[in-house]
Amino acid sequence: AHLESEAAEWLDNAAADERLNPLPESVIPIIQIPKFEAWIVSDVPSLILAGHLAADTPVVNDADNHEVDPCIFLRQHLVEAIKLKNPRSAKRLISSIVPSAMRTRSRSFDKFFREVTRLYEDWGQRCAIENGVQFEIG
Repeated sequence: AHLESEAAEWLDNAAADERLNPLPESVIPIIQIPKFEAWIVSDVPSLILAGHLAADTPVVNDADNHEVDPCIFLRQHLVEAIKLKNPRSAKRLISSIVPSAMRTRSRSFDKFFREVTRLYEDWGQRCAIENGVQFEIG
């Protein structure tokens, strides 16, 4: 209920911002798994390739499985000790991961990705029609 209220408030405030015109018809809240770090560990191979995780780090096949604490997992396997809550550190890690790989190991990320893509495509099509331009994602 709180998220729906926040989304409705955003839509009301966004109506005054011409840059966001036309507004999306709706906002669908997606509740992420308990820790954002679970999405990060859904792409261990890319984190190894980027040099963030040790080469012998095991792949997490089901990032939504709550048996593995993703924060502890990252701290145990990071090559360099970093503060995971630091936005700069998180940005470095996140810039290394590949969404298509994350989708195969995290059902919640896959749902998030599909919803965002679908809504963005719908919104983009409406913007393109209103402005008489071609719109394609990809």
